[in-house]
Amino acid sequence: MYDAATPVVRQVDSWSCSVASTTWALHSLAIPADYPVGMESAMLDAGLVSPSLGLLDASGGSLARWLRDTYGVPAENTDPISWDWLWAHAGGGALAIGGRAWCHWSGARAGGDGVVLLANPANGWQGVYQTLSAAQFAQLGPFSAVWIPDAGEDPMAIAELEAQVAALTTRLSYCQHECADAIQAGLDGAYEATDDAARAPAFDAIQAGINSLRAT
Repeated sequence: MYDAATPVVRQVDSWSCSVASTTWALHSLAIPADYPVGMESAMLDAGLVSPSLGLLDASGGSLARWLRDTYGVPAENTDPISWDWLWAHAGGGALAIGGRAWCHWSGARAGGDGVVLLANPANGWQGVYQTLSAAQFAQLGPFSAVWIPDAGEDPMAIAELEAQVAALTTRLSYCQHECADAIQAGLDGAYEATDDAARAPAFDAIQAGINSLRAT
């Protein structure tokens, strides 16, 4: 599940803001990724970045495709994004944004108090620290985004819970029908019996029903 409080991944050179932001996005989903060595090498080898230009596809489209192919996550890109789009999506999953005039990429954590909280790998670049206002967004854009929606609960955990519910439902149905029918048949036999010998099988049926209830 997405964790907006995931620590910032600070960039260690002048060109790898997109690499650091991508690493943060993966970390926020509890996906292991090593920066700088592992992720820089991987994104260089994939032709996504260069030391002279940084991210080569400013739309984020190539990066989103690489994330889908490499990590199996439902990454998508939106280019350009509006402030309303950013406000609506920040906090709902792993999100990295890049501004053309900003010449920079950053993680976007969530919205709060009229600003978007960032996981900015270069704190203070062009006057932007760990928050982004609507005015800064307008000044430093247009912006693009790479977005990995929060998948919510673990599908395996959900499947396990559903199996447990199905098993409990089956046991409840057994108690409601088979066990109840056995006890009722025993009671009916006991009421109809004329002596102790005739009542014995009825009592046995009641006891069997009770034993079945205890075993479920």
